[in-house]
Amino acid sequence: MDKSFTKGVLSRTDCQAVVASSIALAKGLGITTTVEGIETEEQLDYMRNAGVELAQGYLFGKPVPMTEFGRDNAVMLTALVA
Repeated sequence: MDKSFTKGVLSRTDCQAVVASSIALAKGLGITTTVEGIETEEQLDYMRNAGVELAQGYLFGKPVPMTEFGRDNAVMLTALVA
């Protein structure tokens, strides 16, 4: 799910509706849900409670060049939410 919906999910009902609909559609199709742009614990909590399975964003780590990305940084790639 695009970070534009993550950014507004705590305050905008339209973003909340898109998140809920996207999660329902993905679950119905058997697709894993991944959300981008998690920057705060509140966003993570909201998405976790909504049923998102994977999350990415600055909360977990800043972007780094591929040449600097190693096995020790793998945990920052994608965080399991469930």
